Amino acid sequence: MTTTIQNEREADLAPASVTAELECLKKDIAQLTADMQNVGSAIVDKGREFATAGYEETTERLNSTVESCCRTIEERPMTSVVVALGAGVLLGKLMLGGRD
Repeated sequence: MTTTIQNEREADLAPASVTAELECLKKDIAQLTADMQNVGSAIVDKGREFATAGYEETTERLNSTVESCCRTIEERPMTSVVVALGAGVLLGKLMLGGRD
């Protein structure tokens, strides 16, 4: 008889412990979800920083190249015209595919 009473008590405690475990799991899942969102946000922020740094570096290099080209054109205007004319003729030939 004591075994039956003990089994009944364990049966009564089992749903409570399962419910407690489920609540604990729900909290853990909620915490993991929040952690994953934080990690995702951190990755996006780092990506944004990386992209911004790359953009700034590329912009600086482009501006430097444009300034260099402008200086060369101002220093040697006739040479620049001849080079531009030659490049235009070459591109025209390439685009026509050798047709006359």
